[in-house]
Amino acid sequence: IGSISVCLSSLHLFPGVSGVTVVTQKPPAVTVEKGETVTMDCNLGSVTGSNCYWYKQSPGGVPQFILVYYHSWGSPSYGSGFSSPKFNSNHQSRSDYRLIINNVQEGDSAVYYCKTWDSSASLLLFGSFTFSEHELITDKAARVWLTHVCLCHQLYIYISD
Repeated sequence: IGSISVCLSSLHLFPGVSGVTVVTQKPPAVTVEKGETVTMDCNLGSVTGSNCYWYKQSPGGVPQFILVYYHSWGSPSYGSGFSSPKFNSNHQSRSDYRLIINNVQEGDSAVYYCKTWDSSASLLLFGSFTFSEHELITDKAARVWLTHVCLCHQLYIYISD
């Protein structure tokens, strides 16, 4: 039996100097058994009515676009190599979005993060992160844990007309 851990980054958004919008993801980390379903939530803060983009970064890899979802769409639009029913998305409100990963396997162990666009400020809102540690630990019972510890960094972007 194996356990799989994923880490979610916290995304900080700064639309100009008038205020601070913070995009939050929860839970910050989750451990599940192989074959289970995991859900990750992203709150876009004061940005409503916008698309929510989800990305995955495996250890040593580059971020990969999983999907984009808009609250009025019936289904998400997928990036190359990602599809339903493995990956899905829905929303709880115009600013709360959820990524769903079904039948979790070792290859799903990664850092996941979300991104949006603030059209009122012509601002692309996203964050970046780095891994500080990646360990593969096996015990006598042949249980496997993939542990990802990530440090979240703020990325400030301001686009003026």
